[in-house]
Amino acid sequence: MNEEIMRVSNISKKYKLLSNNTKHDTFASVLFNSFKSGLSKKKNKCKSKEFWALKDINFTVNKGDRIGIIGHNGAGKSTLLKVFSRITVPTEGQIEVKGKISSLLEVGTGFHQELTGRENIYLNGSILGMSRSEIERKFDEIVEFSEIGDFLDTPVKKYSSGMYVRLAFAVASHLDPDILIVDEVLAVGDMKFQQKCLGKMEDVSGEGRTVIYVSHNMNTIQQLCNRVIVMDHGKIIFNGNVDDGIKVYMENTKEMQIFNDLSEIDRPKNSMNAYSKMLSVEILDKEECIFNCNESLKFNIRWNIIKDSPNVCMRMIILYSDSTPACMATTRTINITTKNSVIDTIFESDISCLAPGKYITKLVLYSVNQYGAFEHIDIVENAFSFQITPKHDENNNLEWQHRWWGHTKLPEIKVRLEGN
Repeated sequence: MNEEIMRVSNISKKYKLLSNNTKHDTFASVLFNSFKSGLSKKKNKCKSKEFWALKDINFTVNKGDRIGIIGHNGAGKSTLLKVFSRITVPTEGQIEVKGKISSLLEVGTGFHQELTGRENIYLNGSILGMSRSEIERKFDEIVEFSEIGDFLDTPVKKYSSGMYVRLAFAVASHLDPDILIVDEVLAVGDMKFQQKCLGKMEDVSGEGRTVIYVSHNMNTIQQLCNRVIVMDHGKIIFNGNVDDGIKVYMENTKEMQIFNDLSEIDRPKNSMNAYSKMLSVEILDKEECIFNCNESLKFNIRWNIIKDSPNVCMRMIILYSDSTPACMATTRTINITTKNSVIDTIFESDISCLAPGKYITKLVLYSVNQYGAFEHIDIVENAFSFQITPKHDENNNLEWQHRWWGHTKLPEIKVRLEGN
């Protein structure tokens, strides 16, 4: 019989969002208005509105469970982990926990910046209620796992983010917590160390301890977890089988729209120069973003040309809805000599190689010089989404298994019987 180690009952978390209609554009105006409000008998009251980051969260966790919590940005995942870790107090509800919790939530939390790596290992062990002898028994394993032995006596404030995460995970996972909570911080480490961490979390679970893991990487969720909780706008919308949960999450990603305004979408840091910017993208010759397997993808990009842009290319990276890459296509060089203008450019691509499913498109404008070196002009990470539907009799009417078969589909295998 499964032993219950955590019970979450009607957990809700409310924040107050303060707003003040008075705008302070400069530091001097902030000081002046603060001084003026201090002298005035009338107090400048800030209006506030309620925001529920979590609402009516209920579930139980059994000993040895490996639970993945997934959802879009702002779904409430990190807030829930902070409630579990007692960093923040719920507005409503309660959590019953049996045993010690060790958390790895954000780079920069959990360690004292002025202390060395060695000192922080002992500090964290003490916080978990371990004796010095218990910590010393685990000390060599922690140092070996973290791979930072040469920097053990260096203050952690001088560590790189990768070094910090390696030590933080090593400490959190080796100090025998009953429940190990890990947020998206593993994305900071390199691929080899991520796999090492996933292996350690599997070992932790195999020893009868519990892992709660938040990630946007569906591959690691599938590799590690035996159960998934899907969150959306502070509520649980699914709690159960991993593959079914990921399917719910993917269907809950960006809404498919024929027209997408790209002008206000945040760009990656250092991804733009002053040559041009993509303003919008529109899928052509379709009433909805659903394609048969033999149709081509045709779309129009409107972009603002600020300077002459010779030797421009456009790269289209197509990702499956769990953000794993499916394929890439690029254009030949586009020579644009019209500056200070807005132009429309139509692109068409053969997408017949894609397996049935929902996809996200990343668009990249870049320039190429005569030596083959390229420079990014503009990048839109999530420009538009579309869906590929299968033929009625395709794959003998089996649902395409992206986890095992990948995201590209080869033509049907030809069969020829000999001797009949």
